[in-house]
Amino acid sequence: MVQWTVIAAFYCAVHCMQAHLIALGHDPVTHVERGALIDVPASGVSADVRRSYRWLKQRSEVARYRLAVFDPGFVRTTVLDRHLANVTGFVGL
Repeated sequence: MVQWTVIAAFYCAVHCMQAHLIALGHDPVTHVERGALIDVPASGVSADVRRSYRWLKQRSEVARYRLAVFDPGFVRTTVLDRHLANVTGFVGL
């Protein structure tokens, strides 16, 4: 089921951003707190990385709470190769 890949991609992004924020001296404990810190210019997170993070969060929520089904090609090219790659590239993975 490719929707699990979408969910996993978001949580990979969560851990990437958490590590980045911890390196800056922050340790957010909720998604809301993490999102707010990511939006602060001093975090150094570029607008395209913030957009990708939020995009992954939204798709993950749709997969979890609305039981969305995603096309495997869409997951590969858009979820993984575009949005997750934006986030992982930012943190050097």
